[in-house]
Amino acid sequence: MIIKFIGNLIVGVIGSYILLITAYHSIFTLQNIIDAGFVVGMLLTSFGIITLTNATQVFQGITFSFKQMFSRKNYTHLAFYDYKRSKQQNREKTTGVPTLAVGLLFITVSAVISYIYFIK
Repeated sequence: MIIKFIGNLIVGVIGSYILLITAYHSIFTLQNIIDAGFVVGMLLTSFGIITLTNATQVFQGITFSFKQMFSRKNYTHLAFYDYKRSKQQNREKTTGVPTLAVGLLFITVSAVISYIYFIK
């Protein structure tokens, strides 16, 4: 779990850096850094909530259909029930917790820094 947290943290920092380079044209002001951190935090929080609430199961039917139509392997013998059961066995339950935690950390740090430097 710590490794996933650190991995998500690294992804968040890299995402913020890429956002600073592309959207803010490499202008590293404090306001731009806070904005980039907040945007990445919102994205990570959204992905964490989607994963935690098992909303990804909505897309299993679409994935199954595409595998049936476009896969090189022959999946015609596989029923959707069997496909769904195999996905449930392979799923890890704690994937969304580190993502949600890192997203909330980015949002909190952005809010605190913004409050300290711009509101007071």
